[in-house]
Amino acid sequence: MTIGPVDRKASLPGKPCAFVTGADGFVGSHLGELLATSGFETYGLVRRRPQPGPPASRFYRELLLGDLNDPRSLRTALNDIRPDYIFHFAGVSAGTASGALAQYQTNVSGTVNLLESIAATGLRSLTLVASSSAVYGGGGRALITERRGFAPQTAYAGSKCAEEIVAQQYRAEKGIPIIIARTFNLVGPRQPISQVTSSIACQIAKIEAGMQTALEVGNLATRRDYTDVRDAVRAYLLLAKNGKTGRAYNVCSGRSWSIRHLVSILVRMSGAEIQIVCDESRKRPGDVKEQRGSPKLTQRVAGWAPTIKMKQSLGDLLNYWRANFRKTNL
Repeated sequence: MTIGPVDRKASLPGKPCAFVTGADGFVGSHLGELLATSGFETYGLVRRRPQPGPPASRFYRELLLGDLNDPRSLRTALNDIRPDYIFHFAGVSAGTASGALAQYQTNVSGTVNLLESIAATGLRSLTLVASSSAVYGGGGRALITERRGFAPQTAYAGSKCAEEIVAQQYRAEKGIPIIIARTFNLVGPRQPISQVTSSIACQIAKIEAGMQTALEVGNLATRRDYTDVRDAVRAYLLLAKNGKTGRAYNVCSGRSWSIRHLVSILVRMSGAEIQIVCDESRKRPGDVKEQRGSPKLTQRVAGWAPTIKMKQSLGDLLNYWRANFRKTNL
């Protein structure tokens, strides 16, 4: 796997081409895997040269160095590849240490740079823009449909609202065919530790390995709608093929889980004695109490439904961290 200028002379005739931003991220690695096994010639954009053997490098024909805040690198990549599909997953995610300015610069200005580059290169690639259920704010027990308006409660949520507006503007003004995927919470192997489910699984694996003494948690009462990342990437591909441009689609399960319940499942999977300690610093200001989405529109339009059960998702995530610490101790 190389990183650099792209030579598509060896491409298979008639094979669809996909370009994924954030290719080395949680979603990007799983999406690359799905695209590769679905007959796509797949290229990815990464900000920095990956360490040897990252998951993404196994699934992409080539990884290109570039940055959303560097329009020249985006135009060069798009001109070289000329993709049929673009999946835009690069950005600053919720739960990271980045401040509001970084979230708006990357998620909004970066998306402007990408869409400007698409327009400048004359492409009409179907572009799926990754948004978030955070745009809805809280929801309570009611199912949230795509008709609900924006009600952001954090800087991250505000940046995703603005990103959607930018995407719709470029669709209208530049004619770029755009679909927006509003993803609720994800879970599964390779999830970054900044996400609560992965933090819990990682800590349990550390306790099992004798590297930590107690499981530190934040607010256990919050409830979220979770989908396995491997189900989610199937939704993205099906939406790219079957969705209506200009529309936003929920990617969710329609069921909410409390953090307390997820902790109990993971603890039962471990044979270790686990003491649970509440850490106030892990509680996020502006965190909504409950959120549950309706997947009906996505199911009807794309023929998609989640299939992976929560127990499998959490077990695979815990085993991912267990394997990580086994390698560390070798």
